[in-house]
Amino acid sequence: MQNCVVQFGFAPYLQPALSSAMPHRIRKPDPRAFYLISDAWQIAPSDIAMVGDSPQYDILGAHRAGMHAILIDHDEDFWWQKIPDDRANDPALRADVTVKTLAEIPSVIEKL
Repeated sequence: MQNCVVQFGFAPYLQPALSSAMPHRIRKPDPRAFYLISDAWQIAPSDIAMVGDSPQYDILGAHRAGMHAILIDHDEDFWWQKIPDDRANDPALRADVTVKTLAEIPSVIEKL
């Protein structure tokens, strides 16, 4: 997690960077995983945009926590990127914004 934050140049903006898996072992989409970061940053969840590639975990969890949700659509067909048929109309699984690349994120966040 921390390696990705550094590798992609987000370290100046994401301090601290936390993983929901360690040491708390709270897994997405449990909103408590998202509250870890809002508490650490001392920012209201409504002022945070979660970026992820999984509607079932990242997008749903962000919405449950009251955050904005940005989906990175890799045009891949991985199981975690699919919305189950029985939840196809669930607005909690729909991202506020969908992007194709990380480069799009700063301009998208400005509009949120």
